[in-house]
Amino acid sequence: MVKKTVVATAAKGNQDKWLDHGLWYKLDTGSFESLAETVASQLLEKSNIQSQLGYQIVPYEVTKVMRHGQQRTACVSPNFLKEGQTIVTADHLLRRAVGADYQTQVFAKCRTYPQILETFVDVMVQVTGLVDFGAYLTLLFECDCLIRNVDRHLNNIVVLWSPEGYDYCPIFDNGASFLLNPLEYPLDVSAKSLVKGIKAQPFRYAFSIQVRQVRKLYGQQLQLTIAHQELAQIVDDQLHHYPLMYQGYLRE
Repeated sequence: MVKKTVVATAAKGNQDKWLDHGLWYKLDTGSFESLAETVASQLLEKSNIQSQLGYQIVPYEVTKVMRHGQQRTACVSPNFLKEGQTIVTADHLLRRAVGADYQTQVFAKCRTYPQILETFVDVMVQVTGLVDFGAYLTLLFECDCLIRNVDRHLNNIVVLWSPEGYDYCPIFDNGASFLLNPLEYPLDVSAKSLVKGIKAQPFRYAFSIQVRQVRKLYGQQLQLTIAHQELAQIVDDQLHHYPLMYQGYLRE
């Protein structure tokens, strides 16, 4: 039986975000997105992404801001776009290359998951000229598996465009990681139990299957070795931003 492919293109929610003096601020809205962004960026900074693979990681920090007349929790990150650069999504590029019905014209005709991956990469390479896009996509999926980012839809797979051409985008926007949205992942259910039921975007396969398949095609990219104590310290350094009653849940 061939699995019907429905590719995720929509975000899980809209965050209140704004640019101020070269810094992006993003407000927590019913979840702990700022914590997820900060821990994800600090964890990935300890990998080979920047030192060996040559991609950049956008650093995030948890902070407090006055917004709508109240002090709120937010995360802050530098604006990584250079003059003349814009972000272009995979959804936009597929629509331009194939048409608005690209899911039917492209992905629905693929009979296996490796075919879906190869077809997607081939179209992106053809449109952007980024010949190593398969390796870049593998890295994104490896990061998603590591931090359980459940929001890698086709509007969160992006490249940079400037008059000089296309370039790879830094690793950013991982706020839907670590199952830290209590509206979707209840506080009274253990994290280990919740992990079993989630699927990776944009193709809705298990994280382990997605990583295994993309690595077979384009090779392993991400390498990370970190001690449990070091990881725990990354988390504990941020927990003072949150009420004590939530800290045990957040640490788990």
